[in-house]
Amino acid sequence: MKNSKSRILIIMHGAGSGGVEQAIITLCRFLNKEFFEPFVVFPSDGPMKHALDNMGVKTIISPIEWFTPPKYLGSAERKEQFYYNKFLITLNERTKKLSEIIKGHNINIVHSSTLTIAEGAIAAKITGIPHIWHIHGKYAADYSFLPIRMVYSFIEDFSERIVAVSNSVKEFISKYTSEKEKIDVIYNGIDFERFNSENLYKTSLFTDYPCLKEKKIVSLIGRVYAVKGIDIYVDSAIKVLEKRNDVVFLIIGPIGDQELLNMMKKKIDNHNMSDKIIFTGFRDNIPSALNDIDLVVCASYSEGFPYIVLESMASSKPVISTKCGGPEEVVLDGETGYLVNTGDADELSKAILSMVDDEKKMITMGQAGKEYILNKFSANNYAKKFENIYANIINTYSYSPKEDIIWKEFILNSLSNLGNLAKRVSGLEHEVRDIKNFNSHFKGNMFYSMLRKVLRKN
Repeated sequence: MKNSKSRILIIMHGAGSGGVEQAIITLCRFLNKEFFEPFVVFPSDGPMKHALDNMGVKTIISPIEWFTPPKYLGSAERKEQFYYNKFLITLNERTKKLSEIIKGHNINIVHSSTLTIAEGAIAAKITGIPHIWHIHGKYAADYSFLPIRMVYSFIEDFSERIVAVSNSVKEFISKYTSEKEKIDVIYNGIDFERFNSENLYKTSLFTDYPCLKEKKIVSLIGRVYAVKGIDIYVDSAIKVLEKRNDVVFLIIGPIGDQELLNMMKKKIDNHNMSDKIIFTGFRDNIPSALNDIDLVVCASYSEGFPYIVLESMASSKPVISTKCGGPEEVVLDGETGYLVNTGDADELSKAILSMVDDEKKMITMGQAGKEYILNKFSANNYAKKFENIYANIINTYSYSPKEDIIWKEFILNSLSNLGNLAKRVSGLEHEVRDIKNFNSHFKGNMFYSMLRKVLRKN
């Protein structure tokens, strides 16, 4: 039986509570349910899954692995070649499970809302349905271990459309693709009701941090990774605090890089500023936190289109951002905040001082920011643009059963062969480790030393 609604299968790389997750929650909430029905796949349980469950959106947990493990994650496992062996060994099985989900729920389009997951695109190709790749950031040379051109060629070949979250991301992708007409730009949209509800007053930063009272509160909000410019933010905070003692700097977000956190805390302690520069960790009510904050900073080295910038402006907060990509397309320099060069703690600290020295300026810029995004970045417009892409693809997609059989056999055979090869490589790696361990143990043996002496004499 043909579905009365178009069914969209959205693939997520996680079920956390970051900007990408919030953007998709907003999309699911504002899609026209008369014509579209979203299904969302996660690799595990988490806050985003719970939020969608509460909205009545169908959610599914299925095995998923990153095919572009970022270098900056700081995980030893992701820095070893055997990560790819692990990825390839189970790729065939993971892809088959997604294919079963597609067939079982009569899915019309697969929407991969992450650059890091490949099996959604492969499963779409196998089942003969169109695929959209929704890219939220830039896959740069220092991001992962795979060659950039290979990654974007795969994305291009396995997608009917590529959606970039900003012109900055589109321009970057265009350097490595030949079919530039495939790329659309859809800015993230904001659900303004989240910032006008009673939920804003259910929690308060002042309750957890009494030291914030009577202080100007500056905050960077995001997961603690090097790419977020945590080092530059801390350095600029130190410079500001050397001149003013009525400011407190917060870093709100889960810890992604423990080593980086330890380095920053050591630096903060060395300056006796642990009560002025505070890592709060994860907080589940960002609109409420923004209600208490005076100024938001984005210090990133690279960004696609950070959702927190929109959330901050929706909360009438001025934003200071580095010129790191997407923020340059929403922050109006000198009107809704300031734009500064990436990696420049001096320039950033001067911009922060300019704000906290003039409370009227902060209020005026914050109000201007909210007015600016009310129309241009509304959730309704955001969802409508995706609806248009979905509808156009469904109406124009050409499916060839003969071509599909050839593709399906080729892909499944390739996946099986790659998995078997990865198993063999993984086994060889274990043997190499055993040999290295034996060699290390043998060199420490007294008989090895005696043998070396004998050989030297001869």
